[in-house]
Amino acid sequence: MRAARGPMIEPVLNFFRGFKDPLKSGAQAARWLAGLPAGDPLAVQKEALEVVAGFPGSRRDITPAQAEALLRIDARLEPVIAELTRQYTRRYQKSSSIETRLWHAVFDLVKAFLVAYNASLKAGYARSENRRWRAVLPWILVRLAHYKVLDGKFRLFRYGSWIPAQWRDLHELYEFARMRGWQREQLVFGAAAFAVPGITFEQEYLKALLLMRLDSGNSMRTEEQLLALVSESFELRRLTRFSSRSRSVVLSVLECEPRQRARE
Repeated sequence: MRAARGPMIEPVLNFFRGFKDPLKSGAQAARWLAGLPAGDPLAVQKEALEVVAGFPGSRRDITPAQAEALLRIDARLEPVIAELTRQYTRRYQKSSSIETRLWHAVFDLVKAFLVAYNASLKAGYARSENRRWRAVLPWILVRLAHYKVLDGKFRLFRYGSWIPAQWRDLHELYEFARMRGWQREQLVFGAAAFAVPGITFEQEYLKALLLMRLDSGNSMRTEEQLLALVSESFELRRLTRFSSRSRSVVLSVLECEPRQRARE
């Protein structure tokens, strides 16, 4: 009897869970965000990680409303991640326990956002003709690329690097955006104000290409370079140690669109 009643009860339970689900909509996310503790980034990280890691929340199917909620939560967490990163770099190689805790605080959030944005992209890909999905998909791509940059940065802090599959995923994302003409689309997402609202997918893509060509060895020069890259205002001129192969990749990306227009 219990087994037979389970499938009928689950939709009802999901309906009631939805009243408190921050991922139900942008408005629901805004109400949840208003209740987060102020002045304690680690406490915010803990609560946010539980929500983002549980994406898509109380619903199984991902809708544009849930993607919009994810973007709002992301925008609110952007300064939190920046502050935790600053705290990490101040304690770099000074206090191993605190350093490790801060590294995981950021990296765990990065991984959760990567999974959530990947799931959103897969859900929206098949419905890209839908008006609401069309409005949100370019932002999903930009933030997915953004978190790939953070993933690479925090791996470099631990002298790690990307495996070939991660490079392939990045290039496939760029091709996906380029084929739809979204790679240089400057985006603004309503009230969910990010630190750089006009950033494009291509900027994040180039940032990842250059960053991951840094030497991840343990020389003091490399450590100083990595710490310099933590700055929110990412300056490409700081990156002086990338290979000729990466340089040619960057140039080909920059020249790709003008060549295409010339042919047309």
